[in-house]
Formats: sequence, C-alpha cells, structure tokens
Amino acid sequence: MSLLFPLRTHLPPEAKVLAQKLTFLTDIAFARRTETTMAIGPQIMARHLEELGCFLVEAHETAREVAPQLTAEAAAYEAACSQAAIDALRCALSLRDREPARQPLRDVARRLGVDLDEADADWPRLAYRALRVMLDAAEENARRDAGVFDAPSPYFCSSRAVRATPRPALPQAMPRAALASETCPTPLSAPAFHAPDQDQFVPSPVKEADVPPVMLATAPPPAQEENDSKATSIRPVPQRKRPATGAGSMRLGDYFDLYIAKKLEGYTDDFGEEEVPDEAAGKKWERTSRNNLEVGKRLWIGLLGNRPISDITDEQIREAKKKLRLIPERHAKSCSETRDLDVLIMETDAEEKRNIERAVAEATLSGGSEAKIERARLDNLTPRIRVETVLKHTRALNRPAKMLVKLGQLESSPFEKHMISNKSAARMRKLEEKRDRRPWDDRLYNLLATPVFRGRSADVGDPMFWSPLMALIGGGREEEILQLSPDDFETSGGIHYYRLRDTAGNSIKSDAGVRVIPVHPELVRLGLIKLVELRRRQGEPRLFPELKRGKHKETFTELFTKEFTKYRQAHGVYWRGLDFHALRTTFHHALMDNRVPGYIKRALMGHEGLDEGEKSYAQGGIAIKTLYNVVSEIRFNLEQVQSPFGHPSQERTGVSLRVVS
Repeated sequence: MSLLFPLRTHLPPEAKVLAQKLTFLTDIAFARRTETTMAIGPQIMARHLEELGCFLVEAHETAREVAPQLTAEAAAYEAACSQAAIDALRCALSLRDREPARQPLRDVARRLGVDLDEADADWPRLAYRALRVMLDAAEENARRDAGVFDAPSPYFCSSRAVRATPRPALPQAMPRAALASETCPTPLSAPAFHAPDQDQFVPSPVKEADVPPVMLATAPPPAQEENDSKATSIRPVPQRKRPATGAGSMRLGDYFDLYIAKKLEGYTDDFGEEEVPDEAAGKKWERTSRNNLEVGKRLWIGLLGNRPISDITDEQIREAKKKLRLIPERHAKSCSETRDLDVLIMETDAEEKRNIERAVAEATLSGGSEAKIERARLDNLTPRIRVETVLKHTRALNRPAKMLVKLGQLESSPFEKHMISNKSAARMRKLEEKRDRRPWDDRLYNLLATPVFRGRSADVGDPMFWSPLMALIGGGREEEILQLSPDDFETSGGIHYYRLRDTAGNSIKSDAGVRVIPVHPELVRLGLIKLVELRRRQGEPRLFPELKRGKHKETFTELFTKEFTKYRQAHGVYWRGLDFHALRTTFHHALMDNRVPGYIKRALMGHEGLDEGEKSYAQGGIAIKTLYNVVSEIRFNLEQVQSPFGHPSQERTGVSLRVVS
C-alpha cells in the first residue's frame, strides 16, 4: 500500500478490508507475464506515470468514500498532514531530490510486471516527472478532502441529461476522441497528471484503438456497475465558469486540430454558416500558416497539458504565459529538442547562471572595469523568445475558441481575457532589445569580399552568389528570388526583366507582390542572363534547380536562410539585424535617397497602392523603361565582385551545383 500516499491512518476495519481487496485486484489487473529488465523508453515512461497518477487518486477516493465521520479537529489535522505532504513534494522538486519517487515507481513497475533499469540515462527524467505526478495527485486529494469538486456529481448530470433537449452536434471534423468519455489519464505530453473527464456521457462505445495497450492486455471488461462506481471526476478546481456546451470536453490537442482542419478546408476566420470553403485558400494557409499553429499547439500542450479545455483554470493560463516568456529563443529550431518545457527552462536558467558567473569571474580576475564586468554579464544572457512570438502564440490559443463561438459550440471564449492588449504589447516591446532591420552600411563590402563573390563560387548558378545581389539591386524577397524560373525572364525594348508571379508551386506574399523587376545592368554584366539561357538549354524549370524545400513550411527560404546565416558566420561577416531581408531594406532606402516617387517604390517593392488610381486605374502597370531607369540609378561599388562565369570550364552544361539542405 505504499502508493496510497498519504492515506488515512485510522480507517475502520471494513475500509482496511476494502483497501486490501483493492491492492489485490490491481495486482491482478496490472500484472505482466514478463521478467525482463527494460530500458525506459517513451511508452514505458508514459505507462508508468499514468498508472502511478491513476492509482494515487483512485485509491484515495475509494478510502474517502468509506471513511467514518470526522470531527472538525480531525479534519483540520488531516488537512495539515496533506499540506505537509504537498510541501515535502515541492521541496523535493526544488532540490531535484528524486528519492521520494523511487519506491512508488518500483511498486508501479512490479504491478506492470517489469523491472525498471534505474541505471538507465532516462531514470532521472522519469523520477522527476513522477514527483510532479505525485504532487498533482496530492493536491487533487487535498481538494477532494475539503469537499471541493470541479463539477456536479456525474449522477446529477446523468439524471438531468435524460430531461435535457439534445444539443446540436459538433462539426464533423471534430475528432471522435474529443467527444467520447475517456478511460485513461492524460498522455505524457502533458507536464502533469490529470485524470479523465468522466462526467461527459456520450452514447458511443469505446473502440479498442482508444484503449492503452496495457489495459487491453491485462484488464478484464468492466461491468456497468464498475463504470458507474468510478465515475468521479478528477480535476483541479476551476477559477472560471465552465462552458455550457459539449465543446468544453475537447482536449487541447483536439481543440487545435479542429481549427487546423477547418482552415485546411479553406474556411476564413468568419466561419459563417453559409460559407463555402475555398480549397485553394486552404492550400495557401497550409503553406504559409499551418506550421505556426502546429508549433503553438505543441507549446500550449507542453505548458497546460493535453486536458479538456473546460478544466484549464485562469491561474494555470497565467502561469503558462509567464513560462512562455522564459522559453529560450532557440526552442523549436532543432528537431532533436525533446525536453519538457519545464525542464528546458530550468536547464536554460542554470546554464545562463553558470555562463554569467564564469564570465564575470574572468573579467574580475583580469582587472576589468565595472563596465567590462557589466558587459560580461549582459553578453551571457540567454535570449528568450521575442515579444512578437509571444503575441503570436498567445493569439493562436484563442483562435479555435473564437471559431467555436461562431459555430455555436461555446457561449464565449475562455481564453479571450488572457489575450495581450496592444498597450501591454507596446510596454513589453519597450523592455526588449530592439532588433529592427536596418540597411546594410559599409559592412556590405565585407560581405562582398567573401569567397563566393570573389570568383570562388561552387558553380555558375550558386544561389549564395546570385540571390543576395538580386535583393540588393532589385528589391525582391528571398522566396520570390529563389523560386524564379527561366520562363519568368523576358525582354521589352531590349530591356531584360523578370516577373514575380503566384503560380503553382510559387508563393507570393500578397497580390501586390505580383510585379515585374528590371534586371540591373550590374547583374547583366555579371552573367545573370547567361545563367537564364543556360537553364533553358538544360531544360531546368528553376533558376536554382538544386535548392530543396523545408519540411515544415515547404519553402526554399526555410533552408536557405540557415545556409546564408552559416555562410556569414563562417566568414566573420555576421551581424544581428544585417540579414538577407536587410538587403531588400537597403534597396528601398536607396530608392528613397534617390527621391523616387512613392507609386514607383511601391511597384518595385510589391507594396499595396495607396489610392484608387494605383489600385484600379493602373492595370497596365508602369512602363518597363521607367522602372529600368529607376533601378539603373541604384548604385553600389560592385567592381570587385567577380562573375562565376569567369572560368570557361564553369559554363559547361551539367556543371555540379551547390546543394542547400
């Protein structure tokens, strides 16, 4: 009975008999026919934590139901004992003392019939997570001991459901798992244990695929009486009104998935009853925005747990928003990052502290001034995610709720009050280091002095050579340049130009982005038109055929941006803010310096027109000759830049190309 922590010590005889029977039955239910020692993989870790949390709460609930009446003094004493147990667990977590979790995990392993390898590298992680599960269970038990429950009795809800009028069905796209009564705890992706939402009664049988393997292998089919007797809800106390409709039973993952499914179908954010989804709009949203929602989904599940949205309290959301701002900036940029967010933040804080202490000690020992010591401290702060990223993910949490409100499945959004106001966002930005893009200054010539611009490019079509120059003296966006085809290049009156257009496989930021850009004379001198002709002879559909798309956004920019950063870092020409897009900013500043009229600037940059004349009466566009004269006046010292066609051997058909991946 070591798992029944902290059980009452003065149970009546019948309660002790019941507890013994409970232990006996769970031994039978969880027994495994194996004697092997297993490594602690993700599935084994999840199984152990689920069983630990379930048993801690359910056993305590069973003992509570048959316990005798207490005096006020006895109840106060038990509350003090429960609080002491909670404090002990919190102390263990703060000290990273995993020892209190060792025996409970051994007991669970015995019930599952496996021997955990406590020498495994993942044992500390399992034990730390077990402490959190034990803390959640202890806090839940303390609330129940005080008579505080999250929802009305399931029997009360069940009796009222017979008389209630049927609710409208949720949209067909909603996953069935969000509607059915759950039979197992939250998966390991949630940072803390939360038991199933058992007060949702839906007349659909649980499918075998929805039941965890451990239950299928060992547990006998429960009788109806057993289901009724275990229908007690196990959730934290809510601090807000519970949504009045069935959508509140959706788990957070399903909540995001429903919104994503609707957007993929092509719905706008209006979600009108008579709206006809646009398949093309759905595909564009998938290409441009889906990855942001998927990242937001993973973040919020990591912060709040994959629990029903009606179980998420205001206090939990406030705490999650605090943690969100502590996540390191590098988060999600590495596919190998699998740490829980709590662990990631904790380890990042510890690493930052070590780096600061070391740097300050070195500066002090070397006799550095106060300014140098302060700089050592500031230089070793770990960058956290930017305010704009916080705003983006905070708004993402509310988008599915706004959709459910418009579909009539929620009375109001439970997350609306937690959105960050424009005033608060402005205050947050003031406290953040400014990283506004600025035009390249003389450091541009440091970049142009690197090998790829001095005749040592990998091949004549190296995008590392051509794309920065095309942005600098043409103003194109990175993706617009990288996706160009030889067919996009044309001539008019002897002037070479290229079209930026939204065709199959291409992505233009907006309708205004569809435009023509004259080829700058310097690009002609360096051989851009020769490269176009070479690609036509080769039958290549793209100017840079060896570029690969990223897996998430399926854009060339996703990978090439990283390559451009690595290239600048490798050659000592990396400065924060002076990136690829800053080359386009430099082009725009050159237009302003040359006092180019606004309507021409907007035409070259791909910005929206300001008046009806630009929007409705300029269908033919500005003459190519006019645009060419403006572009030709944009001048930088490119005399030292050497064409990749400098060596005849490089011009041959079939030359090997740089693979950017």
